Amino acid sequence: MKTQEEYYQALENLIDLKYNLLNRTVDAVRDQDVSNYPIIVVSHQPIEIGIPLSNQSNLTWHINASTLEEMVVKNVIVESKVDEFRKLYNSKTPEKHYCFFLVDDEDANFVFHPRKG
Repeated sequence: MKTQEEYYQALENLIDLKYNLLNRTVDAVRDQDVSNYPIIVVSHQPIEIGIPLSNQSNLTWHINASTLEEMVVKNVIVESKVDEFRKLYNSKTPEKHYCFFLVDDEDANFVFHPRKG
């Protein structure tokens, strides 16, 4: 099991490699009125949430684009917590932060991280 610092460093490395893709994806989800709540799903194993974003052969992470709405449909976020999640999401200044859903073998967490680029 990785420590919180190891996860943070791995996320930093991923952002450094893929920030152009992440920025284009998050902006497209908002600009095309898909959702006001884009979420980037990051996992070691393929996961059936969201749409795969890139060729994964050079990464140890799978990166998918999802939304709050999909997370509710797939019961990742329960409906009774949607307003609370929206409030948290909006408090992080969505134009300046990514929202990641990090999935590991034993754990899954939402992480907000400043946008790059």
